[in-house]
Amino acid sequence: MSHLKDSVIDHVYVKSIKKSIVPKIIIADLEGSNLKISMDIHQEVFNVKEGEKLEFVLSHSLPDYKEGEDFCARGVVVGFKEDERGFRAIVSLYGFLVVIYPRDREILKDYKPTDEIYLCLKKF
Repeated sequence: MSHLKDSVIDHVYVKSIKKSIVPKIIIADLEGSNLKISMDIHQEVFNVKEGEKLEFVLSHSLPDYKEGEDFCARGVVVGFKEDERGFRAIVSLYGFLVVIYPRDREILKDYKPTDEIYLCLKKF
């Protein structure tokens, strides 16, 4: 994992993709060396397969990405929570929820509730 100015970057793989009870919505579980991510997303927007490797980017500024190939969305940090499942950040991509479980909470130290962010999943 690397940090650019105001960014969290990790290489992740698509661990699983499950159908949601909401039509055309999927729940994708991603895992990297420093992050686990669970996100709900429209199946037509998130066109990847289980096992596929991606670069995950969380940033305050819009990172470079390939339109039509990479997934990049603007959202808001809703908050942070800690319980028996561990520490996690909750991000809303304007209706779609993304839950980020960092292996070390310091990874997300530059983020706070109400921060507007960009979340990108880039193919490589």
